[in-house]
Amino acid sequence: MDIVNYIEGKYREIKPYEDIEFLKLYSWVNQSQLKSIFSTVHHLMVKNYSRMNERLPTNEYVSHFWAENSRELLLAIETIQGLYRVLNGSEYAFDIDSYYSPIIEQSLSFLSKSGGSEIPAYMDKVEIYYAIPIFVHSNLINTSISQNDKRYFVLKAIGEGSYAKVYKW
Repeated sequence: MDIVNYIEGKYREIKPYEDIEFLKLYSWVNQSQLKSIFSTVHHLMVKNYSRMNERLPTNEYVSHFWAENSRELLLAIETIQGLYRVLNGSEYAFDIDSYYSPIIEQSLSFLSKSGGSEIPAYMDKVEIYYAIPIFVHSNLINTSISQNDKRYFVLKAIGEGSYAKVYKW
């Protein structure tokens, strides 16, 4: 599969929802359409998990989640899962934040594209990431110069031996 063509297709699919609010969180992405996709999907997750949080926690009851929000969240999740599969092993490979990964899986178990969705009992509020990326480069390192100055660098493999892999950043 041609990666550039796949990114182009996903970009066109998600373009009606395009939002650049979170572009700065994805500065490690060198491909402009992919950077826009990450920012837009991040925006859709913030928007729709915030709406879901209005209905949470559910405690021992179920709760209704609106159809439009369900569709938008499913679009975001399906887009990111498709990209994850296709980009795995490429220079654009990324991981989903360890907090959000199980939330995404749980959401897939109850989200529906029509008629809204039934949020299951005992679902807790979702922490919303405004200043933290949900998607990170597979070979990304985070350094802190100070508490307010965090920087992200992509690790580049420069060699490996019997006991270790060597990277530079």
